[in-house]
Amino acid sequence: MNKSFKFLFILLVVGIAISFLYYRQKGKINISKSDSQEINTSATKSEICSDIITEMATDSGISKFNGTIKPINFNSLPDAKSFKTVIANSYKQGANFAGHYNLAFWGCGTDCFGMAITDLITGNIVEYSPVHEGYYLGGYEPDNRLIILNPVNAGMERQVYSLSESNIQNNVLELVCSEISQKDMYPQIIN
Repeated sequence: MNKSFKFLFILLVVGIAISFLYYRQKGKINISKSDSQEINTSATKSEICSDIITEMATDSGISKFNGTIKPINFNSLPDAKSFKTVIANSYKQGANFAGHYNLAFWGCGTDCFGMAITDLITGNIVEYSPVHEGYYLGGYEPDNRLIILNPVNAGMERQVYSLSESNIQNNVLELVCSEISQKDMYPQIIN
């Protein structure tokens, strides 16, 4: 009886751990690392990220969409129905990201946000990430493809993603660079 109890207890713990990992992975952005950004130079990662951000932000050639907006197709990513109201309310505001996309975001607790990206031309939701723990949305613009995720705490990775329309079926957001943040979101209190 004692061995059976230990076995069941271990099985339960392993099951909970697997469930937790599955849940955490489900909320991640579907990304691919850009092979072209694997750089071995004497420059620091911070300098490389700054250069990439500057280059991609000024070279975008993207103009804000002012055409007819299609209705949102929640069947394109059914999981996004969980945040239907916030996505729909943001969508009504029009293009706010990468020319013809709407980026909706919401809070999901302390140091947490979620987001969805919807194409105004097709009405399809092309990216849905309900949970980003330990990060906040650092920046995005209507006239470029970059999204910056800043970590809440120093020592974590600051991540810069670019919207990839050429590979929209597989990887909507591509990680173009990352660097270890030296800054905390919250000021340090010294006693």
